[in-house]
Amino acid sequence: MRPVLPFISTSNVFGPGYVSGLGDLELETFLSPVKPGPFGIIWGLGPTSILPTATQKKLGGDVMTLGPSAVALVQKNGWTIGSLVTQNWRVAGPGDYNASYFQPFVTHTFKTATSISIDSESTYDWLDEQWTISFNNTYSQVIKIGKIPVQIGLALQYYAQSPVPGQQWGLRINFTPMLPE
Repeated sequence: MRPVLPFISTSNVFGPGYVSGLGDLELETFLSPVKPGPFGIIWGLGPTSILPTATQKKLGGDVMTLGPSAVALVQKNGWTIGSLVTQNWRVAGPGDYNASYFQPFVTHTFKTATSISIDSESTYDWLDEQWTISFNNTYSQVIKIGKIPVQIGLALQYYAQSPVPGQQWGLRINFTPMLPE
């Protein structure tokens, strides 16, 4: 299971001014074989959904979505290389929603539990026929808070294509509790 609940803080993207708050909750659940397949490939398939949890309209879609998701990756000598793909359609809420998401990624994790990642996040809006494409470089470190390991990361984002005028750079802070299996 991969829940993502973003806290968003931005200025001048949705017009003049500043907006911050929680975005919509994304939830991906994967069923995967216990052992890697041929060539060490680890893969999973399952449902994905978006729940309208945004604290402000500008920070979320106000719709509930559902669709398929897939992930495939290979891990060797500290390297993780793979891709995540999702498709979401509106199942409840006003308006319509139909979007595909693609995230190829490459991560190197050092023996100190420090990771450096490069990925691209691409979303295609089938209704407006528009791409949003960002390239991200993330530095992260696993620490323990009490007995729970937590990955804390900082990502620099460059938007190569965006329907939002003026959106070229972003900064993301990640806080990921690593709960046991």
